[in-house]
Amino acid sequence: MSTFKKLPLLLLWLTAPLLITAVTFGQACDPTTSHLNAYLTYVDACDDPSGMYACASNNTCAFKTCVNTNYLKNWSNTTHKFPSRCTGTKFCPDNGLQCLPMVAQGGACELDRDDECAGGAYSICLNRVCSIKGVPVEGNCVIESTQFAYMDQNGEEAEGTYERDNCTVGAYCENTKCIAGLPNGAPCTQDRVCFSNSCYNDGVGGAGFCGNPPDSFKEVPISTWAAIGVSVLVFMLLILLALWFLHRYQSKKEHAKIQRFFDMQDALRQYSGNDTPEMSEGAILLGTPRLYAHSNKSDSSIVSDIRNRMSMPGSRPSSQLLS
Repeated sequence: MSTFKKLPLLLLWLTAPLLITAVTFGQACDPTTSHLNAYLTYVDACDDPSGMYACASNNTCAFKTCVNTNYLKNWSNTTHKFPSRCTGTKFCPDNGLQCLPMVAQGGACELDRDDECAGGAYSICLNRVCSIKGVPVEGNCVIESTQFAYMDQNGEEAEGTYERDNCTVGAYCENTKCIAGLPNGAPCTQDRVCFSNSCYNDGVGGAGFCGNPPDSFKEVPISTWAAIGVSVLVFMLLILLALWFLHRYQSKKEHAKIQRFFDMQDALRQYSGNDTPEMSEGAILLGTPRLYAHSNKSDSSIVSDIRNRMSMPGSRPSSQLLS
């Protein structure tokens, strides 16, 4: 097909969304056509792309007043206020028209909506009827089997079967009898057959193995805590030891400087003899800065330099040299 022949088809494909008539409030609809698609996603009879409308029992499209999520992709707050979640003893049905009272045991519920059933954490919506997930091992049980479509890790559409039952935690239903769940490491095909309620199959379907769920509590062994504590203690001791050695090194250097200073003071006093002026105890000769200019020499070299300078013709008296 040439480019010119493809152009009308391309324009039709691009403008197709503009040809769809937007759903309006009060538009006629048939609530009996609302359903779950192959991906188990609710499709309302109003088929509103904005998600703002649902088909009410009076066969007209009405605004939704409740939600089970905090976000709807195409909802416009300028058109209608965003609906709120249901609280307390009420739930929001799939159509989102209004909050309804929770369903008692034996009452009708929507597929896989355990939150619609009253009875707490162990309530379950099984075969669209509210029940309790508490049948003991060896007790009679019921299985709910649901076919669904999904996208595998290669991006290709595949089909799967999702099964649930009303056996107690750590057990699963087989041949209408509850039996103990499989231990970790055992081959499995569904979460419900594992004692941990978690079957890993790398997202490709088919057989997998039982294991602890990702959100399960992981207990840290005492030996690990002991190793961490000892490591922290050893690290602290090494730091303190390094600081102690550094302190000793710096202290020795400072003591050596002070000792050299006073040694040179004594040497100057001994050499100067009678030329040294009267000084009180603890006084410091003013020649010290000049001597420290020779800090790269030994004390004997410094004193030798002073002698040489004093012996040179025209040199100043030692009392002036020291000033």
